Order: sequence, then C-alpha cells, then structure tokens
Amino acid sequence: MDYSGFRADEGKPRWRGWKPLSLLAVACLLGCVEGPTAPSEPATPPSDARAREAAWPSAGCTRPPGAAIVERHGELQVSGDRRQYILDAPPSSADDPRPLILAFHGFGDNAPGFRQGLRLYDLGTRERVIVVHPHGRDDIHLMNHVGRGWDLVETGGRDQDFVEAIITEIESTRCVDRRRIFATGFSNGGLFSNLLACTLGDRLAAVTAVGGAAALDECTPSRPVPVLLLHGTADRVIDPAMVRRARDWWAQHNDCDTPRTEGECTSFDDCVADVELCEGPQAHRWPRDGIDRMWRFFAAHALPGKIG
Repeated sequence: MDYSGFRADEGKPRWRGWKPLSLLAVACLLGCVEGPTAPSEPATPPSDARAREAAWPSAGCTRPPGAAIVERHGELQVSGDRRQYILDAPPSSADDPRPLILAFHGFGDNAPGFRQGLRLYDLGTRERVIVVHPHGRDDIHLMNHVGRGWDLVETGGRDQDFVEAIITEIESTRCVDRRRIFATGFSNGGLFSNLLACTLGDRLAAVTAVGGAAALDECTPSRPVPVLLLHGTADRVIDPAMVRRARDWWAQHNDCDTPRTEGECTSFDDCVADVELCEGPQAHRWPRDGIDRMWRFFAAHALPGKIG
C-alpha cells in the first residue's frame, strides 16, 4: 500500500515524517462534515444497465416481514473479539430486497458519533436502504496515536473478518439485495473502505471513500470494482496526491482508458468498472454534497451476476 508517509509495522500503519497531529486535525479525523450532507431531492434513478439487473435476494428474504429498525445496537463474536455495530433498516419484505450500505467512521470516532454526525439514516429512510455503522477497534496505531479505528492490512485481518460477519448477519435477518451491498467511510474509514473494494469485491458492488484512499500495492482485486473517491484539495491530514495515486491505481486495475475532467471530477473512458475522483475545496471534511454524490454512484452500480 502506498501511504506516502505511512509505514507498515506488523500490520499497524504509523505516520512517518509528519509532526504530531494538532487537536484540530485529530478532531477532524473523527468525521468533520461541511454542513448538511443529505440531498434535498432523491437521487436520479440509475441509467446504468448493471443497476437494473434482477435482485439477488438474501436468505433473510425467506423470513416473515419485519418492521423498520431505528438505531438498533448489534453485537457479534468475531475472531475471539466482541464487535458492535448500529443498524437502521426500512421494513423488510420478501418481495422487496433492499440495498445495504456499510459506513466506517474515522480514527478516534465511534459508530454512534459518526451515525449522528453524518445522518446517513435519513438517506436510508428516503431511499429505503439498510444502513450499518460498524464500531472500530480501540487498538489501532495511526499517525503516532493509538485509538479506535480500522486496520489497513492488505492481506486480511480481524476488521475484514468483522465486515464479512456483519454482511452475513444482515443478509440472514433482513431482506437484502446481494447485488447492491456498498461500503463508504471517512478518513481512516475511507482508507478502509478503499481497501475493502480490493479484498471484498466478491460481496461489495461499489465503494465510496471520503477523505482517505491509497494505492494498494500488495493487494490484487478479485474483480474490477467501481470506486468513487471524494477528497478536498485543502486537506492537510491526508495528502490529496496520495488519493490521486489511489485513483490511478484503480484506473489501472479496472482497465480504464483516457481520463477526462468535468468540473471537480475526473473519470475515465472505457473502464471495465467506473473510477472517479471528485476534489472539492474542503479541508479534511466530508463534503456538503458527499451523500448525494455517493448515492448517485451506488444507485448506478450493481454486482454483476451471482459471484461466490
């Protein structure tokens, strides 16, 4: 993985060549958001033919209908650890498999704080999407700090096992469209989401990484995965150049052709799976239109065929 300042030490990334973070920088790693994040209007229906494929119902679609869920705290035993998450879900019906979004908080933050700050559950209510906010581990080493977050081990790890366990759990208890399972995250959570696009491409249809992404030099994607990167040109915590290298890494692995730029966003022609980087003027923050852009991207992509 190309961290441009990180070094890997037994799977625990640390910052190298940077001064210790200021209190403001550490605070922004928790999940800074620039004003309202939810779009004022529903996202435009997808035009991509891949998103119009028939749903792939999960095992939970055979269960009796379930009522809507608001902020339910769940717990799983994974790799000897007791892991937690928060679930928000629309009513579950066997004839209506729903998309699932996993949202990963930043370093030092937690699932309740990220959920409340981002209000992704508003999108879930409006678009009838299942939303899960996993809770990170407390022993993550990052930028000369130890705190709650996500490990970035490209060859697998306890956090990736946790994510797979969550997906399996939600698929078995709610009616999920297995072709429309997505991941997003901010900062350390963005780096982790970007990593999951490579390691869990057989289960994730697309990924949006906000405020953090890196080239994955030690990882080979199981398939071309659609990736949207959102970053700020004024970010002083994670270098925009590092995220651009992540964009180029995905463009290479997704067999993309000529890049083209429209406004803040750069995408590519003739990709096997779409790659896009949108750079706004913000610092290390979730952009105002981030949820809108994320959902438009997710709505346009579905996992092709039945994999696994």
